[in-house]
Amino acid sequence: MNEFKYKDLDYAKNIIEHGFSKKYFNTEIKLVALYLRDILDIRKKEDRKNELHNICKKYIKDYHRMRYYKVVNKAIDYSTCKKNQLITIESVPVLKCEVNYFNSAELTLDEKKLLFTLLIVYKLNKEYFEIKKPDEPYDNIYFKGGTSRYSDLKKISNISSKVDINIDLISKLAKRGYLQLYSRGCIRMNFMEQIDYNGGSGEVAFEIIDYNNIGYWFEWYIGNKRIGKCNKCGNVFYKKVNNQIYCDKCQGYEKQNVKTIVCCDCGREFEINSLSRKLRCPTCNKLERSRINAQYRKTHKKD
Repeated sequence: MNEFKYKDLDYAKNIIEHGFSKKYFNTEIKLVALYLRDILDIRKKEDRKNELHNICKKYIKDYHRMRYYKVVNKAIDYSTCKKNQLITIESVPVLKCEVNYFNSAELTLDEKKLLFTLLIVYKLNKEYFEIKKPDEPYDNIYFKGGTSRYSDLKKISNISSKVDINIDLISKLAKRGYLQLYSRGCIRMNFMEQIDYNGGSGEVAFEIIDYNNIGYWFEWYIGNKRIGKCNKCGNVFYKKVNNQIYCDKCQGYEKQNVKTIVCCDCGREFEINSLSRKLRCPTCNKLERSRINAQYRKTHKKD
């Protein structure tokens, strides 16, 4: 799954800061056009077009205005439609009745993680659809399969690379009635009809804020000690060591055992180790050392 899928605003910001990707260029240029309209408040169509050309020029090596005018015009036309907007799904709630269903079922951990991931993907697609088309109902409990989609599903379910998602999981779950298979890898998620939503209280167990490690969220909730929750960003991750408290992205970002003090000479604030007894910032400390050394040399100067 794309790192920024279902988070259009973050996606557009990342494109403007780091450039386009070749794989999703047509989608990304439309998101940037919407960002120019809604976030940077560039309302005039011509101004928006010129700015979009400038962004393309900045990041595309073979850029030429005439070569890219068609794709830019399409993106600008897309941004003129008020129905098109930047959609961000900040989190997905997971109900206790849903977790209880998976925990009570006679399934392996990988099977539980796969079904749980299918459920979360369904919820994401449902909310995304309802934001774009609020007047239309969403009742699609099918997952459109295929080699690339199965590969992506396996990845975000955090299933071992040694497992064949089709043979070892999907086919077996279909035989037991949890899934129903159709041509071209299409899956009907029968298990969703078995979750007792009416009998449950609708109480939220937890909320998922990252959609690229959905399987880890399930493992974290059921108490797998190898899965941690980052103290910085709140995402779940696989621990490399037992006492790891930050994910790989945030590791080293937080300064631990650090305090801020005011330099006794220049009055500027600076950070030092909490156990340090320094009173001067690095610049003033260097000047003080030079002064002391100079005084020492003067005092001990040989005749």
